[in-house]
Amino acid sequence: MSATSPNPAEPGARTGVFRQVRDLLGALRVSPVGKTLVALVGGIVVVVAFTAYGQIELNSWNKPFYDAISRRDLRDFIKQVGLDDHRTDIALFEKASRIAKDAEVKAWFGKTLPTLKDHQTAAEKLSRGGGMTTKH
Repeated sequence: MSATSPNPAEPGARTGVFRQVRDLLGALRVSPVGKTLVALVGGIVVVVAFTAYGQIELNSWNKPFYDAISRRDLRDFIKQVGLDDHRTDIALFEKASRIAKDAEVKAWFGKTLPTLKDHQTAAEKLSRGGGMTTKH
């Protein structure tokens, strides 16, 4: 079976894949919805790229969890969960203290945040094998 047809009036039979793609892109360029379709495809590519990048960052951030699980080390896994809990709590308290409308609530967050940071420092020190010293 040959890629070319003996009948020159049959354009699909005498063109290769690259020619067909070029023709398709040419038709898309002159199509009334071509720009919209290209923008949608571009948007999908951007979303997929950002999702992949975010997943890679998340995987590197969670590496200690994965390592503890792969070693089947329950103690280390629980330690990593505790450290992550402190990071998450501090991030939430910092955001809540910025967006709180009530002055009393904002003051409470401001008063509590240093204690959480002290606890995180102590937990990190303990995870490295150091002793525990905290002001609270």
